Amino acid sequence: MMPESDPASVLLDIEARAHARQHALPPAPDSTRNLRPFLGFGLADARLVIAATQILKSPLSTRVPGAPPWLRGVAGLHGYPLPIIDFSSLCSLPEQASENDPHVLVIGHQRASCGLLVDSVYGLVVADEVGDSTLPELESGITAYLHGSCRSGDTLWGVVDPARIFHRLTSAEHLEEAG
Repeated sequence: MMPESDPASVLLDIEARAHARQHALPPAPDSTRNLRPFLGFGLADARLVIAATQILKSPLSTRVPGAPPWLRGVAGLHGYPLPIIDFSSLCSLPEQASENDPHVLVIGHQRASCGLLVDSVYGLVVADEVGDSTLPELESGITAYLHGSCRSGDTLWGVVDPARIFHRLTSAEHLEEAG
């Protein structure tokens, strides 16, 4: 029979026994330590990756009067306004008819978030190697937002830098455009 004790002592005893039986996870093999996960997406003919927190399928958004063409509107996400940016338009790419429903990738930089409207989503891309070189065959409008490339298997992807997107969105020329 257990001696009578207060509930706090019982909980401390349980915690001590749990810690005594705890085992550490084995260290990750060297081959997986430098891998970086990204979200792969398509824009025109380009294969790109970005660090995104969510994928939204065609959220309802409200147009903003007098906004530049790349600002598709504002949607609500968890009770907060989320600007929806048409990434093709921001990159000055010609408008293409898409057979797929567009997707919105929620990205963040510092304490701000926005949604990037993209043509398609490929899913999780784990990069074997990340480098500083950009992909020469991409449109210059896209390369302005890249900070390198990565390889996953046999595919080379352009790595989009969210900081460059947010810098462009808050630059004086675009704010003047919006009126």
